[in-house]
Amino acid sequence: MIPPHVIVPPHLRNKNILVPPHLRNGNGLVHFRTIDWTGTNRHRSASATSSINSPLVTDGNVDDPDSTHISPKTFKAPAAPRTEITPPESPTIAAQNDAALAPIKTEEPSTLTLENWKPHFLTTLTPFDTTKIPSLETMTSFAPDVLRNFLGGSEWSPGLNFIEPTGPNLGYCILPNRCYYTLDVSIEPFAPQSAGEHGAKLVPFFNKQPEEAYPDLPFTSKTGSSTENVALFVLRPDPRYNNRKRYFYFGHYTQSRWSDKLDYERMRQCVPAHVREYWAGELTAVGRPEWLSAELLQHFFPKPVYEGRMPGVLDDEGGSVAGAEMEGREEGVKRDVRAFVEELRVWKKEFCMRTAMIGREFVLEAFDRADADDPPALRLYWEYLECVDWKHEFYQTLSTLQGRDPAYSKY
Repeated sequence: MIPPHVIVPPHLRNKNILVPPHLRNGNGLVHFRTIDWTGTNRHRSASATSSINSPLVTDGNVDDPDSTHISPKTFKAPAAPRTEITPPESPTIAAQNDAALAPIKTEEPSTLTLENWKPHFLTTLTPFDTTKIPSLETMTSFAPDVLRNFLGGSEWSPGLNFIEPTGPNLGYCILPNRCYYTLDVSIEPFAPQSAGEHGAKLVPFFNKQPEEAYPDLPFTSKTGSSTENVALFVLRPDPRYNNRKRYFYFGHYTQSRWSDKLDYERMRQCVPAHVREYWAGELTAVGRPEWLSAELLQHFFPKPVYEGRMPGVLDDEGGSVAGAEMEGREEGVKRDVRAFVEELRVWKKEFCMRTAMIGREFVLEAFDRADADDPPALRLYWEYLECVDWKHEFYQTLSTLQGRDPAYSKY
């Protein structure tokens, strides 16, 4: 048991193995011992005392606190000549205006202070040639119903829509890879700001890829996949429609680098408060997908890991268990497995309910927790988006389909 006066971080309490390697003993455990001090050091050796008075250490004798027979001596330093030191004259400072001398104001980071900042990886990408892409002022914008009616699909993971195959022929789809992005600039501060520009979106968790759920889909290098050559639509106000939010086709994008997790500093400095509040609401919404609930459960209340005995192999079969010991070992394995199954049952019953009761404040607090806290902190990820193409035929097809129904201009 840890003594009451020993302070242990919250994530190490009631644990025997989660300690830094340099604090472990031979078997991986940490032990604490109490040291009683009465005011004197009974174990100081003569060599330690003599080393203190060594001329290599000090210019004179040093009082030893363990000794009670030292005669006081008085030392008088030789008189030194008094020298007047005059500092050099200060250099002449040119007059400055009041603005230069104004005190520096410290404000909480906001999107304005990060206007020109981008994740480092985006700065390493070669800019896409945008000379043939129309400007946002002249580009056709699409009503949200256009994407729903002509592309279809549903949200597979945050920002990624997937058109699930139906029927024997998998159903016709205008997109060969059956995927497209929809990003809202109001909650995606690092989304591309114009067509053909590189960007990044923020996500808290990842769903499995559609390729895993539908292994029979004919994904190739030409068709693209859920991370390659994906059409991107950005939702932003359009002044031509009284600033109503409409989708702009920005191009086809590829995740040319896997995601990076933001640290605490980036969460505070780069993610605006309203974006953190948005994700707190999404993660605690009543109608959240099952895969998202499973990710929350595993993140905040991880599934227990089996640490019991494993089945052995007889020494006659190349193992290390003698025949006489095998029966007893197998019985021990059965007991450990039964205990683990019971532990899993209790875990699922208790923590599935606790996950369902997670609220917004809990998630907001998790964004601010330390990485080593218990419950654990929650961080967002960058998903990098590199523009690799802008398909004029695809853009014209959607524009033609929308133009056939004047009702789309009302939205």
